[in-house]
Amino acid sequence: MIKRTTLTILPFLLLGAILAGCNFPLAPGGGGAASTPDLTLTALFLPPVSTSTPPVLPTVPPTEAVASSTPTEVPTNTPEPPTPTPTITATLPSRPGPQSNAWLLGTAPVMDGNWGDWVGNATQYGVDYVTFGKSNWEGTSDLSASYALGWDFNNLYIGVKVHDDKYVQNASGSEMWQGDGVELQLDTNLFGDFYDPTMNIDDFQMGFSPGLGSIGASTEATLYMPRSIGGTKPQVVVASTGETGLYRMEIAIPWSIFGFPHPYLGMYSGFTLCVNDNDDPSVNAQQTQMCSSVYRKLLNPTTWGQVWFVR
Repeated sequence: MIKRTTLTILPFLLLGAILAGCNFPLAPGGGGAASTPDLTLTALFLPPVSTSTPPVLPTVPPTEAVASSTPTEVPTNTPEPPTPTPTITATLPSRPGPQSNAWLLGTAPVMDGNWGDWVGNATQYGVDYVTFGKSNWEGTSDLSASYALGWDFNNLYIGVKVHDDKYVQNASGSEMWQGDGVELQLDTNLFGDFYDPTMNIDDFQMGFSPGLGSIGASTEATLYMPRSIGGTKPQVVVASTGETGLYRMEIAIPWSIFGFPHPYLGMYSGFTLCVNDNDDPSVNAQQTQMCSSVYRKLLNPTTWGQVWFVR
């Protein structure tokens, strides 16, 4: 009986031991919360949890730490940019011919053909380039010249001294260029049409005669261009004196001829001065012409050089 009872009780004892080792809510020592089977099985394969002190994490973000390790040096003594010194001609284009200065005159020259008014009061320039009839030119005694320029609020003043071994001037008016005399070309709107190689209303060509037939007799000024306002200009004063192989001229041109009250100080204009020569009294013909600009072409203002109004 005892053995049978023992065998009968043994399965119940084994079942109780198994139940005592499981973590069911009703099992002794149970926590009252059921474990998820997957988590329980996973935990079997996890490495043991370390009980050491966890590492201290950096409080500065890595990007900031990198940036602080390579700082950009900012200079503290950066100088201020220099202030540019203004100049009158720094940005101005220039014509290929020479530049002449017209001087503001405190006293107008006496219009008598005397060169002495110009000595010490204005710069003298040469008329050095044969621009027409080079085969007819026999040297400086045949034809050469120098000039000086002045201005005030009333007139443009020109003084000219011409070496010419034979004085011949038998033409007048629009034909004046076929005898001895002086020509002026002036572009009064230089920078307005600086690159325009054609004549227009602001480009002037004038001729001046030292005298019809002889020096000092019936001097004359004629405007050739613009043609729309051309013709003889009696308001221009022309005075001349001469001697063998030489004549001098003084010319006063009112600014009204050029269509404006007067230039301003520092103004630029296109400019060329030329002298004409005819050595044959039997015919009216331009045999030689010399100009202040070697590049000068009659109808191309970009070849005329320029004048600067100074004091």
